[in-house]
Amino acid sequence: MEDTLVRRQRPAISLLASVFPALAGEPADDTQLSPFTRNRFYRAVRGVLEELAAPGGLALVLDDVHWADEASAELLGYLVRHPPGGGVLMALAYRPAQAPSHLAKLVQPAMHAHRLTVDPLSHAEVEEFVGPAAGPARSQVLYEVSGGNPFYLEVLADLGSPVMAETTPGGLPADLRTALKLELIG
Repeated sequence: MEDTLVRRQRPAISLLASVFPALAGEPADDTQLSPFTRNRFYRAVRGVLEELAAPGGLALVLDDVHWADEASAELLGYLVRHPPGGGVLMALAYRPAQAPSHLAKLVQPAMHAHRLTVDPLSHAEVEEFVGPAAGPARSQVLYEVSGGNPFYLEVLADLGSPVMAETTPGGLPADLRTALKLELIG
């Protein structure tokens, strides 16, 4: 059965390999897709998702969509406007306050969409997250500085200080440090 799937999807996989060179076993290439090729590419992605969903369904879960580049957001927009059939569930997680304008249209409620809002962690949940060793005062500061955001809380707790230092924290990539700094300061 897997061979049949591969044979049926060979044209789609060839097209997808132009954007995902690893599918063809070739190094990446920075060539731009024409609008016609881009539309064929989007249909191919949708087709592959439909094939992967057969027979039992597929859940495509994407987190931090607010960090998506414009090309990725365009593909997601296509998939939202032309959802794959065959039991594909798409779940997109993003921070509305950080979603750039090119995602605004994508995340608008649609007839086939459901929006779930996830609230920040409460003070009690932050205390549970950092554990009793942090102590009530440190838990309170971490709660206030992180705003209850679990990711910020984890990074701040790992820094050993309730506020982000100017120096590079060990193991934290520079891009992530800069993004966190901008969000926590602003």
